[in-house]
Amino acid sequence: MKKTIIFLLFFIICSSFIYAETKVACLGDSVTYGTGVNTNQNFCYLINITSKYQTYNYGIGDEGTIEVLTRINTLKSKGYSYTIINLGLNDLQITDNSFILREQYYYNLKNIVEQLKADNQLVLLSTLNSVNDVSRKSSLHNQTYLNSYNDVIRRVSFDTKVGYVDIFNSIFNGDYNSSLMSDGSHPNAIAHKQINSTYITALETYSYYNCEQYPTTCYSFSNDISGRCTTNVNGLNQIITFLPFIVAIFMLGIIVLVVTNLDNQNFNIELNIGSLKGVIIMLLMVSFLVGSAYIILLNVC
Repeated sequence: MKKTIIFLLFFIICSSFIYAETKVACLGDSVTYGTGVNTNQNFCYLINITSKYQTYNYGIGDEGTIEVLTRINTLKSKGYSYTIINLGLNDLQITDNSFILREQYYYNLKNIVEQLKADNQLVLLSTLNSVNDVSRKSSLHNQTYLNSYNDVIRRVSFDTKVGYVDIFNSIFNGDYNSSLMSDGSHPNAIAHKQINSTYITALETYSYYNCEQYPTTCYSFSNDISGRCTTNVNGLNQIITFLPFIVAIFMLGIIVLVVTNLDNQNFNIELNIGSLKGVIIMLLMVSFLVGSAYIILLNVC
């Protein structure tokens, strides 16, 4: 009897090691959450039922890298062996006149990866899927613009030496394919099934992207002309954003001119650079011209 009990305990202990689950967190936005498909059709769920990995979905719609950084601690100390990150569509979109420049996207994503690595997790970075979401303005139906953010993902993979998988090219062939989409930005069930198998293979082969071998496909700070010229694809939004400031400066200049020339019946404006009035007027006019030039240059880029 005693030997039987010892044998059973030994069997249970050994079984716990043999069948110990490999826990995988899926971190991202609405694509990871599974918007556009049923719960049992999104890639994170499919990995769970088609492989040895036990998955946990941390996808939240409308989130970008800034929001994920505020909740990154929820993924720590949970015993996850891997974290798959599919995150960025909400960073590059121009909605409500705001978007994250590639340089900031790089630092945010790198910060997320480094925190997870410090928690002894192996990170798998995924490129973004192609999109054609005209409802979210021009940024989300420009594949070249979108792929420039994929270049950032490749750079982060190389710089942090974490796993990399390319669904943008391997599944979507670098272009928008309506047969793989449930709407303009979210993959359908067919695409999720392909993403699932692609991610499982990437987890098994786990390797980082080699920017030294393929430098033109990786983000480069030196080639990013201050970020704005290369990422701004909707100049109208920038004009709308800065127009109130330009108008305010212009109106202030007019008010100063009117107030300082009330005693002049002919309203002849005489700018005397040596006078305080002249200096104020000149500063206001220069500010207006500089602001206007900035807007023009911004949108020419």
